[in-house]
Amino acid sequence: MLAGGQATASRLAPVIESLRKASAESEAHRVRVATLLADYLEGRRLVYSLKQWKTGADDLHGPLDGQVFESAAASVLTRLAQLAEFLRGVRGTLQEPRDRYARVGEGAPAPGEGVTQAYASDELAEIDHAWRRASESVTEGLRLYQHYLGSARRIAGLAAGLMPVRHFEPLDQRLLRKLLTLAEPPLQ
Repeated sequence: MLAGGQATASRLAPVIESLRKASAESEAHRVRVATLLADYLEGRRLVYSLKQWKTGADDLHGPLDGQVFESAAASVLTRLAQLAEFLRGVRGTLQEPRDRYARVGEGAPAPGEGVTQAYASDELAEIDHAWRRASESVTEGLRLYQHYLGSARRIAGLAAGLMPVRHFEPLDQRLLRKLLTLAEPPLQ
């Protein structure tokens, strides 16, 4: 469709929506794998402890193949790093509409100035719409980041040495707080 130059917004909408849906399903699957991997390790550790079974040389407590575990753990870390990179670069995406909103709001004409007031209101609504779109993706990114970080720490705590998460804190807490603040609606 794109190569033929026949791509219109109405023709691409279903394609884009199906890509969004597939991406969301993929993300949900990865989130579930991260949680289940940590749950598996915790459950196996508990069973081995209660039954007083001896662990293998790899200390994985059970039948999960080491290569499968390492691949799954690496994918959790990779996704965590991707989310951290996304969140590091997104601050301006939220800050810019807020700054624009403040500038337009301060310079808005007094009520009753007709066309100018309507123009300012339209511009504020457009800025608000852009901010909300950006805010939704950042909020989702923050939620996923926290989930993956929690799962990665659980996995690292249970499979010491196989996952170097203790040395992996990709986002500064100040940046996280700033992003949380910017993602919240401004006080009116």
